[in-house]
Amino acid sequence: PPIFQAYKMDGTLLWTINLGRNIREGAHYTQFMVYDLDGDGIAEFACKTADGTVDGKGKVIGDSTKDWRNLSVPPKNTFYGKILNGPEYFTIFSGKTGEALATTDYMPSRYPTNGWNGHGGNGGSDDSGNRVDRFTACVAYLDGVHPSVIMCRGYYGRSVLAAWDWRNGKLTSRWVFDSKNGENPYSGQGYHNLSVADVDGDGKDEIVYGSMVVDDNGKGLFSTGFRHGDALHVTDLDISRPGLEVFGVHEIEEGTKGPGATVYDARTGETLFKGSMDQDVGRGVADDIDPSNPGAEMWWSGSGGLYSVKGVRLGDAPRSTNFLSWWDGDLNRELLDGNHIDKYKIGRIFTAEGCISNNGTKSTPALSADLFGDWR
Repeated sequence: PPIFQAYKMDGTLLWTINLGRNIREGAHYTQFMVYDLDGDGIAEFACKTADGTVDGKGKVIGDSTKDWRNLSVPPKNTFYGKILNGPEYFTIFSGKTGEALATTDYMPSRYPTNGWNGHGGNGGSDDSGNRVDRFTACVAYLDGVHPSVIMCRGYYGRSVLAAWDWRNGKLTSRWVFDSKNGENPYSGQGYHNLSVADVDGDGKDEIVYGSMVVDDNGKGLFSTGFRHGDALHVTDLDISRPGLEVFGVHEIEEGTKGPGATVYDARTGETLFKGSMDQDVGRGVADDIDPSNPGAEMWWSGSGGLYSVKGVRLGDAPRSTNFLSWWDGDLNRELLDGNHIDKYKIGRIFTAEGCISNNGTKSTPALSADLFGDWR
């Protein structure tokens, strides 16, 4: 079962939360948020839970005797071990003790399990626990003052975002955005990740859900229709124009048509760049890695070079197309891949000897963050 533990910086164990056998193990299934949601100076821990989850005080959520895993089919069967029945919960835990402070029904439920499909390519169709169990999450200041936690389900077709407030010891639903079916223009636009940004300058955060944006009030702001993708970057990529821009790559596959890489205006959805037409692009990056060019640069699988966000070729693409880091204290980003850091046009500047990355060629870091407050 998925197990979470909190430690002090000196290695002291604070608590252990065991999500139990009714939460599937894996990168897609448990998106957890750690944030001070009520402004008391202590972070909360929030995630999806189920029958048999045990909090940091040893208290069981739901019915610990229930086993909702499908073990009635052979191990090689696509349904084996999957959890397609039973209650689903959403729980706020104390970040200090791991105690469950509030538990409610997870929104939305998984049903119908075959109702999360889109059209064409990765939109596809399945009833085997694939598209229904794709989750993302974030924290956003939807009112411009207080943080809310947003739990999201689905991105290949139907997509649902549920915003929650934790205030004064009470958990309340703020709003639910639901694209409902594959016919909706907001369906099939999500990524394996999302971004939070105030795209319209009103002081309130919006959710950039891949190729579409949900406004702070839970209403759809716009959908570009560019479809699902794997890599998303949102910031002021083009400093010559006002506002923020969104760079993304897209899975154009199985006969579908469209751009494999795009840049669009984060406020209006206006298309600013299209590249790799009708190509399935799996990876892409956009940020300022070259100080000789104002603003951000971008590159992606098959791009054949490094480009400005206006589409002007600037030079050769970096050797990696993966993660970024503020590593050496300057204002440009460095390239994080595997167990090493590279700087564009300079080369390798750090290797974590004796360390390895995980998730195969994706080389996903367990954590990349400024832990010590030195802005690196």
